[in-house]
Amino acid sequence: MLPAARRAGAVRDDITAEDLVLVVGMLAGVLAKTPAPRRRVVAGRAWALLRTGMEP
Repeated sequence: MLPAARRAGAVRDDITAEDLVLVVGMLAGVLAKTPAPRRRVVAGRAWALLRTGMEP
């Protein structure tokens, strides 16, 4: 799946599977500490920031 995303230009060539695991862990950590009513907003903002760092 990651090689296909690279070929499609969806992620930078230097992004690894380990990077993605790290990203998911970081997001999970933030969301675990976020009050339930704010999780959707915080998840959206965090994902937008993370995507900016992963996109070419």
